[in-house]
Amino acid sequence: MACIVDVLRDNGVPKKNIAQLVRTQPSSMFSNLENFKRLIEEVTVMGFHPFKSQFVSATEVLRSMSRSTWENNLDMHRKWGFCHGEILTAFVKFPCFMAMSEEKIMALMDPFVNKLGWEAPYIAKNPCITWRKGLFQGLWYCNFWFLKAWLRRVSEALHSSILLKN
Repeated sequence: MACIVDVLRDNGVPKKNIAQLVRTQPSSMFSNLENFKRLIEEVTVMGFHPFKSQFVSATEVLRSMSRSTWENNLDMHRKWGFCHGEILTAFVKFPCFMAMSEEKIMALMDPFVNKLGWEAPYIAKNPCITWRKGLFQGLWYCNFWFLKAWLRRVSEALHSSILLKN
């Protein structure tokens, strides 16, 4: 356990972030030291800064999944129109973005892309949106009321133009 903490300290991770990792994911303290060092290097190369809490979260996300699961998640996001850079941007902003299963990715992306018409770059800039429960229903109602108000205005404009012609 002390070895993992030393590796984190040596890489500039603040004590409060190390304490957060020990508190929330104590099993990570018993990881293979060489694998953990490799994960630290990967996370650093991806653009995470050791002094931010996302660094510890990203390390835990990568530690908790196999390489094949990571690749499957990358492929699943590419199917939705994300490029590699957008996926990494979303992962850096919100590491749990890549911790979802394929089923959850499909269930969360479908309403935003197919029903609301959002594009991958917007979702990549705001990755935590897809995790908010009930957000889609709220957005659907907003779209519904916006459309209803727009139709009412168009109808009134058409009605007044018809009356002006007569």
